[in-house]
Amino acid sequence: MAGLTPKQEAFCQRYLESGNASEAYRQCYSAEKAKPETINRSAKELLDNPKIAARLDELRGVALAAHGVTIASLVAELEEARQVAKKREQGAAMVQAPWGRQSWQGWTMARRMTTTRLRLPP
Repeated sequence: MAGLTPKQEAFCQRYLESGNASEAYRQCYSAEKAKPETINRSAKELLDNPKIAARLDELRGVALAAHGVTIASLVAELEEARQVAKKREQGAAMVQAPWGRQSWQGWTMARRMTTTRLRLPP
């Protein structure tokens, strides 16, 4: 993605590999003398950067597409798990599957809402 510095791009790559923003920050920036709180805050600032957030979304999409994973396929798997739990009369598992499905569907809706800007009339 255009507009990212080499360090920001490296941060995105390391963050997706490790899932740990602070660790990704340590690997990509000079942080040997920084306090953990400073590293944590700086990593959070990077995650809050709209360009970095967009790049992370782009990289996640590429990774999911490469594995054939879609939100629809995950929701279908959760529904299948719910049906199996129902047949086995496993109430707790049966209840958990719809919550998982709802969280995935909510995630996509929340993601769309946070990445879409409202254009209000003047």
